[in-house]
Amino acid sequence: MSRKHLEERQGSKYDLLSRMRAAVEQKNSDLVTEICKHCSETEALLFDNAIVDEMETMVSALFTITRRALPDLTDRIEKIIHRFICYGQSQFVRKAALCALQEMKTGTVWKDYFILMDVLQESQFHLVEPVLPIFNRILCKCEATMENDNSLPWFWVQLLFVRALDHPNGWIRVWAAQKVFSIDAALLKADYSIILSSVLAALGNSNIYWRLIEDAKLNSFIQDFGSFLERIASAGSGDDEKNFFKTFVLLLSVHVSSSTSLFFVSCSLQFCMPAPIYNNCLALCRPVLSAVARMPYLPLRICTTANFLKFFFKLADRVCYFIISFYYISVVTNQKKKVDFPNFSEFEFATISMIISRTGMKHIVSRRYCQNYRKINMDFCYKNFSTIQLLLKH
Repeated sequence: MSRKHLEERQGSKYDLLSRMRAAVEQKNSDLVTEICKHCSETEALLFDNAIVDEMETMVSALFTITRRALPDLTDRIEKIIHRFICYGQSQFVRKAALCALQEMKTGTVWKDYFILMDVLQESQFHLVEPVLPIFNRILCKCEATMENDNSLPWFWVQLLFVRALDHPNGWIRVWAAQKVFSIDAALLKADYSIILSSVLAALGNSNIYWRLIEDAKLNSFIQDFGSFLERIASAGSGDDEKNFFKTFVLLLSVHVSSSTSLFFVSCSLQFCMPAPIYNNCLALCRPVLSAVARMPYLPLRICTTANFLKFFFKLADRVCYFIISFYYISVVTNQKKKVDFPNFSEFEFATISMIISRTGMKHIVSRRYCQNYRKINMDFCYKNFSTIQLLLKH
């Protein structure tokens, strides 16, 4: 794109913005007409299916409408701002959404919030580092649901962590991931899906681990992450705990796919005790274990498989892990005609067999399956007992 064309494009954008401001002030319906000219689809007017250029037009209109302080639209506008204040594809959209929020939230308690959110737009660590302690002050003022003159709602505070976890600087992402573990479980209980999704997306990038190794903090980080999951899950009721781990496994299959990330996340799971999930556990586990089975490095694949299976056996009740176990037995011994899961090697299967035996699998195997269970090559397992035991301790 030529410089002249870019200047013309920017000029037309500012011209459109000035016309929109005038239309709002005069309560002129031409505002909608002007916006429609710049949107390819009707749904774009509701911020759905809008491309980046259309989004930039819409947030300009959002800022203008926000200044009118229309009570009937406050809730809708806040939801739109919440959606785009961390919009990853355009800095213009993020800043416009932040400006719109500043028009709505004028209390002194919001001062630190806006300073921190604005500085997090910077990409260099030395510019962001001086304001990071503000996170502590904000967390002290944060409330799970209510909002008053002296508190900040978690609905907005969580976006600071989302922005930090998605920061272009890797050291900021590492700092944010560690800071998340100190958040009060009562806040996360109110709404954990956004934070959990952002944390797993950050952990899905393998460069976070070499930064932790460089700071000699990897082992403590792994333990803290497992404890963090346990703390959120135990903060609610039994049903809340089940829903949390279901959400966790689903998000894990979406955001974490690299071999390194899967291994370290699986190590963290040893430090949490999940509640049993009784329904459809196999369908929940399959995407994660399918990703593990595609890991190219054999020793890493074995360790990761062992860690995840131990976690899933804790996640499921006895009937479910009975089904999960024989699912893998049938895969390896080719008992199923149609297999959508890569076969384990003999060594991997021996490792899985040992895990099954350690979790009490032998005591609940019905006679119907005894014949298939005896097909497991336990001789191989016993011959390599010391090696497998070492891997399981890892």
